[in-house]
Amino acid sequence: MDNLIKPILFLFSVLMLGYSYSQNTVKISCYIDGELDNKYIKSIAEESKLNSSHEIANKIWLSFIKNGYINARIDSIIMDSLNHKIYFNKREPD
Repeated sequence: MDNLIKPILFLFSVLMLGYSYSQNTVKISCYIDGELDNKYIKSIAEESKLNSSHEIANKIWLSFIKNGYINARIDSIIMDSLNHKIYFNKREPD
């Protein structure tokens, strides 16, 4: 009986670790003026560890404003279980 407990506990801990890791994996995409542009996501991810798509969107938006795009705005953030899409508009209004 004791020989069986250790492998079961090991298997259980590996499964729980895999489950918790898979729950936190989300692909974040950045669309600027309707075109996919993930270079901002990569630079923000390397610079600091942010927890949510909203924090990443705010950081990118503030970088646009600092670079002179005063009218830049976050159009929308669309989230499902596997993907988060952040849409920005940094064009001048018509």
